[in-house]
Amino acid sequence: MARPLSALRVALLAELVDGPGTTQELWRRMGCEWPVLQVRIALRNMVSAGEACVPREVRVQGVRRPVPVYARAREGAGVRDGSGMADLIAVWAGLAPVPQWGAAM
Repeated sequence: MARPLSALRVALLAELVDGPGTTQELWRRMGCEWPVLQVRIALRNMVSAGEACVPREVRVQGVRRPVPVYARAREGAGVRDGSGMADLIAVWAGLAPVPQWGAAM
């Protein structure tokens, strides 16, 4: 069984449902609750785990290198353990219908 997700990763997945963003943008949308370095490390780990992806990089004034824009991983590419966390967040955000109990899966 996989390790449970931290509160930070759950919050980042919920923000990625709202749309892609850079580390700074996601950090601000989450209300600056965690240190920005911790958010950056969590995003990098989520990309390694297949929960998020970097579809493009953008130029930001005052930053020498291109800044990655993080987005949700494509369906089927992210959840390896079958936990369905992406489905849960989509239902919570109102982007997917609530499944009915007892329905065939």
